[in-house]
Amino acid sequence: MPKCIPPQQTSPILIATAYTDLTLPTLRQGDRGRDVQLLQRILQDNGFLGAAGVRLGNPRGAIVDGIFGPITASAVRDLQQRYEIPVTGQVNPTTWEVLDMHENPYRSPLPWRQQNITQPQATGDF
Repeated sequence: MPKCIPPQQTSPILIATAYTDLTLPTLRQGDRGRDVQLLQRILQDNGFLGAAGVRLGNPRGAIVDGIFGPITASAVRDLQQRYEIPVTGQVNPTTWEVLDMHENPYRSPLPWRQQNITQPQATGDF
């Protein structure tokens, strides 16, 4: 009797607390969207966004709008300086980790990426 091999299935796996380029996006000035909103919400909850807006003379611009502009970049640089990590104004995995571990007491979500891993199925006689 011939053996029938079922198709491989993929299932999303979340790799929690693995702060890498595979699990979190790098954000920079000019980026837009949900990931930027999540970043801005954490920065706003901890006063970084508002302080950057005041310092840049635009306190009304310190809003969660999903646009990574000069105020968000300045807020990110402030955070990086406070925690003595490279001050780039970009949000890379190191910055995400600092945000999550030190400035995210309410456990706001991070923009985790899901990895699809193909898991082979057992073969057998059908």
